[in-house]
Amino acid sequence: MAKANIKVIQDQLSQTRLQLEHQQKLLKMLQERVDILQPSMPVQPSVNKIEDIANEDKKARQRERSDRFGAFLIDVAKYILTGVVISPLFESLESITPMYYVAALAFVAVLVWGGIILTGKKK
Repeated sequence: MAKANIKVIQDQLSQTRLQLEHQQKLLKMLQERVDILQPSMPVQPSVNKIEDIANEDKKARQRERSDRFGAFLIDVAKYILTGVVISPLFESLESITPMYYVAALAFVAVLVWGGIILTGKKK
């Protein structure tokens, strides 16, 4: 009985070896086909990818600069409003009436320009 069990185990072991060898051959064939159909990826990134990253960085810097410039223009508009329009209200109004029109026009122009820059560049 022990010899029969050993014989059965040996037969199972040889079948398992044959199956393993067959699976290894299939795996090798599949790997060769994959290598033919899809060559390995290059280690270094492509030039186009590097250029895309550089362009995105450049666009981000341009957006940041225009945001800063727009905020600066809004500040200039506030300074025009406070310095030219509001402060003369504490003095006589007779001699500075034309200056109000110029300051109001400059205030509106700078405010609109800054607003366009701040809202126009965002995506």
